[in-house]
Amino acid sequence: MDGTLSGRFARGLALAPDRPALRADGVEVTYRELHERALVLAGSLLAGLPGRPGAVGVLAGKGPTAYAALLAGLYSGVTVVPLQPAFPAARTRQMIEAAGVGALLADDDALPALTALHADGVGLPALFAPGGQPMPVLTVDTDSALKAPMPARPADTAYVLFTSGSTGRPKGV
Repeated sequence: MDGTLSGRFARGLALAPDRPALRADGVEVTYRELHERALVLAGSLLAGLPGRPGAVGVLAGKGPTAYAALLAGLYSGVTVVPLQPAFPAARTRQMIEAAGVGALLADDDALPALTALHADGVGLPALFAPGGQPMPVLTVDTDSALKAPMPARPADTAYVLFTSGSTGRPKGV
């Protein structure tokens, strides 16, 4: 039995591929649709970079795009770092640096944050970013879709969440 987060999603996919995997912002997405979207995003991410990043940041609102991006990060076999578009750029930069984020998966909600991060000296490749954004753009390419999620072991780091703790400086857990 695959005890990874993506393995748990795969069990839901196998049991009920056409049942809703999520409902957010008035949108319902099936397991199959979410799986296929994540395979495209993960493959596009890996194809667009010179090497596999140590971590990928998901800079997105709390809608369906964020869930597809999180699953894509897991499917790509790298550590996923959820980032809040509403956080100050300096705080987000600290999280990106601490986690070793090498690329971003972003959505429309992230455009102001991408602009602020760029002004704060961050210039990471960004996939799924809106047009006209300041970061180097990675292209979503259906021909680059993964056939299956990259293998992961239960001992691999799936994601890093940040907390401010008592010092106000982000700490990853």
